[in-house]
Amino acid sequence: MAFSRWPVERCFQDEKGRLGLEDFELRNSPSLRRHLILTTVSHLFLARVHERWRKKSAELTVASWAPRSRA
Repeated sequence: MAFSRWPVERCFQDEKGRLGLEDFELRNSPSLRRHLILTTVSHLFLARVHERWRKKSAELTVASWAPRSRA
């Protein structure tokens, strides 16, 4: 239970530092909720794109080291 909080805190740190969560000035609750949802969805999008790029990069690296058949 103690370590389950760390990934959530890490997400908030990334959203504050890189996605502009801390730049929002509170005016009312609905606008804060919209901004929080927008930064969270954009964080999810960027995480998925990053994961796809890592897989493609790994595939290219493995393919470049694979032995070539001489015909």
